[in-house]
Amino acid sequence: MKRLGLRLKFALFIVLLFATIFGVIGLILVRQNSNSLRDDLNTKSKLFSSLATTPIGNAFLTYQDSGQIKITQQIDAFTDLSREISNVAIIDTAGRVAFNQDPKQSISIDSQTARTFTTIYRKDQKGIIDRIVVPLIEDNGSHRYNLVYFISSASVVSSIHHTEKSILLSVIVGLFLSIGLTYVLTSKLFVEPIRRVSIQALAISAGRLDQQVQQITHDEVGDLSMAVNAMADSLKADIAKLQEVDRLKTEFMMISSHNLRTPLTIINGYLDEIKKYKVESKLTHLLDTIAVSSKRLTAFAEDMLTISQVEAGKDVMQKRPTELNGFLQNIATDFVILARQKGLTFTADISTGTSQAEISTAHMNSAIWNLLDNAFKFTDAGGWIKLQARLVGLQAEIAISDSGIGIAKEEMPKLFTKFHRGTRTDRYDYEGTGIGLYATKLVIEQLGGTIVANSELGHGATFTILLPIVSSLDEDVVRQTE
Repeated sequence: MKRLGLRLKFALFIVLLFATIFGVIGLILVRQNSNSLRDDLNTKSKLFSSLATTPIGNAFLTYQDSGQIKITQQIDAFTDLSREISNVAIIDTAGRVAFNQDPKQSISIDSQTARTFTTIYRKDQKGIIDRIVVPLIEDNGSHRYNLVYFISSASVVSSIHHTEKSILLSVIVGLFLSIGLTYVLTSKLFVEPIRRVSIQALAISAGRLDQQVQQITHDEVGDLSMAVNAMADSLKADIAKLQEVDRLKTEFMMISSHNLRTPLTIINGYLDEIKKYKVESKLTHLLDTIAVSSKRLTAFAEDMLTISQVEAGKDVMQKRPTELNGFLQNIATDFVILARQKGLTFTADISTGTSQAEISTAHMNSAIWNLLDNAFKFTDAGGWIKLQARLVGLQAEIAISDSGIGIAKEEMPKLFTKFHRGTRTDRYDYEGTGIGLYATKLVIEQLGGTIVANSELGHGATFTILLPIVSSLDEDVVRQTE
């Protein structure tokens, strides 16, 4: 789900805020206007009844015996002055209708109301007076009749609806104008400066540390710009220090590995030469131990040199077609001696025929040595280690398996990282520099291959290398594997 931007969040906030404010204001205005119109109608009705009762009553008393035409004319003259008066009736104290301005309207008043000497105001559910009963007190003080005024609220209701629509329209227009103006101002004054700072900060986080955030405003956003610039300057200084440390490290590794290679080459050369002579069996055992340790140190020197050169961007692989069978058999011979010394069973099953892979023998030798050395390191006496090689299509599959302690699940993602060292729960005196598997992965990838590891804690481990083989391979062997 796409996240909501600051601009949209702020817009939603402004819409809700102004909608609430204008809604409350509109509701208050409608209520006040409605109350005002109702109060005006009630006041007018009361005033009309108080002023018109005596003249209408006198006209009725004067002309009641000569017919209702004159009475109707007199009442019409008064009701024409107020459109809210819909009908006027005269009822005697017994509740009988003596005169009705609108004969179509049926009128009924209870006897108690008809005999009252006080004015009665009846209101509807909206609080508007819809009927006024005024006792007609004659000059001699007698009370024979009541005037009943019927009030129409149609004009008030229409006015209230009209006012509500006008207020609602005004509120909507004001709401949109306020939202638009606020959105434009906040975008220009707040959101846009923050967006510019954010864009430049993202550029800095992407590594473009030469970027400088322009101080657009002299407020908190400006302070943020200065903080981002200070952070970028600090990062540049830290990165420069790290680059210098990395350069010195690489230089040290290259110098160390170069200085190790020369004496190790001489030692290995003399050891190979001594093997040509007949020596005592005890001396042979000592020489074999020295040879294995020397080759382990040679692999370490090659690892350091490989890592430093590859990380420096140099192409260090002097590749040439090499027959894998003989190459791997030579490595296996060295580990037969080590297996005998550690009480392990080591087997080599190499069936690549005359197939060749384009490799750098020194680097590939170091890579295989690292894998086998780890297998021997983490497998206790009585266990087994296997070196297997076969053809899978147009690739050579080289697998190193062991029955050792295995690798914990949480360790697997870190296996091929630099300076990561495997751990054992039962001992902490194991050897290792933490660069062997990292260097191995670099070498295999430089040769166009891949390497994967499979393991469970307590159930050994298997490292599998896939290398492309060159076209000058044994066609019969490839055909058998397809």
